Amino acid sequence: MTRLDPPTPEIVSFTRTPGTGPNAGSDVVDIELQGYAGQNYVLEISDDLVTWTTDLTEPADAGGQVLFHFLECQSLLRRFYRARLE
Repeated sequence: MTRLDPPTPEIVSFTRTPGTGPNAGSDVVDIELQGYAGQNYVLEISDDLVTWTTDLTEPADAGGQVLFHFLECQSLLRRFYRARLE
């Protein structure tokens, strides 16, 4: 019996735009992954590449695409992101 691991998720798109209206003062962040259909993916976020927090979990659609959509404070100078299977 051969075990096939799902592919490592790949970040294929990243956008960060200033929020407007009720989101003013925050940035709107969209991160799109390509993963494996039907699997849940976790987005981890860090300010320093040492401490990671698990903030969001989303399922992949039938084509393996995952979209994370969230708000972040505009005063953050830098953030690092990584994704993994749940």
